[in-house]
Amino acid sequence: MAGPGIHQFQNLTMQQVLAPQLQQSLQILQAPTLELKNIVQQELQTNPVLEEEIGTLETEERSKDDRDFQEEFERLAKLDEEWRDYMAQNVSYSARNPEDEERRQFFFDSIASQETLQQHLLEQLNTAEVTPSQREAAELIVGNIDEIGFLQSSLEEISQNTIHPVEELQQMLDLVQTFHPVGVGARDLKDCLLIQLRRLGKQDSIEYQIVNEFLEDLGRRRFPDVARRLA
Repeated sequence: MAGPGIHQFQNLTMQQVLAPQLQQSLQILQAPTLELKNIVQQELQTNPVLEEEIGTLETEERSKDDRDFQEEFERLAKLDEEWRDYMAQNVSYSARNPEDEERRQFFFDSIASQETLQQHLLEQLNTAEVTPSQREAAELIVGNIDEIGFLQSSLEEISQNTIHPVEELQQMLDLVQTFHPVGVGARDLKDCLLIQLRRLGKQDSIEYQIVNEFLEDLGRRRFPDVARRLA
């Protein structure tokens, strides 16, 4: 055990020493707004270098503002150019001459909904001189014609479901077969061709005879047989 006397002890301590610039920075960060303004003013008066740096910062800020202004100006100029082009097109559109307007109207009229065959036939029926009963019978005929012009029901079938006799229906069928397009209201292809030949005034021609008597043979390409029978 050591006796009394002078003893030497070694004690390690850590101290953080702040640089003057760092101390000043902390002081500035902790200062209120009004006091901070005073500190900045004092530093500007005592340190001319700060004035030069601030001037450089202001120059950079002005340069950025100038760039922003230039970009905004170019954007507005582009919008103005697009607006002028749009207005120029509208003026050109509104300044069309009557001939252009007439062609435009013809174009829109040409794309209107197409008239059906039944509507076309009924319009022609409106110009015919018929009694109300005959008109009703003709409308029944038209109602039984399909989209390619053939009669789908026999006159007997139509008569059974209505009050109109077959004779009246036949009379109205003959009327409808005079309508346009030529051959409408036919019962089949043979009937359609015969209607067209009659409209051409060829009911006494050899063509009419061939269609009326040998149409099936023509379909089977029995040409020598047809020629021999016509000789």
